[in-house]
Amino acid sequence: MIEILMELLFGMIAVLFAALLFVNAIEFLGCYLRLGRSFVGAILAPLFTSFPEMVVFLVAIFAYESARGEAIGIGTIFGQPFMASSLSYGLVGISVLVGYYIGKREDLILEVDKELVIPYLFVTILFPLTLLPPMLNVPHQSFGILFLFSYLLYIHLIRATKCNLLLRIKLQYRL
Repeated sequence: MIEILMELLFGMIAVLFAALLFVNAIEFLGCYLRLGRSFVGAILAPLFTSFPEMVVFLVAIFAYESARGEAIGIGTIFGQPFMASSLSYGLVGISVLVGYYIGKREDLILEVDKELVIPYLFVTILFPLTLLPPMLNVPHQSFGILFLFSYLLYIHLIRATKCNLLLRIKLQYRL
């Protein structure tokens, strides 16, 4: 029993250090490429953190060329965001409540960075649309094209936000 607990503790510490290394590497890459924080946080970090899900999806599709492989792939794509969001939203809520009750926060209102409005809008609008293709009698490829162009628009808007932010900083400090 002690051995299992030690392995679990070691695994948690290894994940913590790997996460710190990953975050620092992504931030360095963003600075090196002169990308904005929103772009790095909304495009690069999810792209690199979704590699394990992508590999599971591809293996499921190519190894099991049947409905079973498709079900595994779709479960991977839909399951991970729901799991991560349910855990993270719960932890954010608990931390706000604990912070309020121990006196670290003045109120229960959560401040949100205004730069995050674009990602929130895209997720709020597009994520429910992923559930529509099986319900509608339209070619699934049309939804794929819609999502691809939406993602390209999303990248463009995030990059434009970065450019506007840099322009405001230059104007403010007369650089």
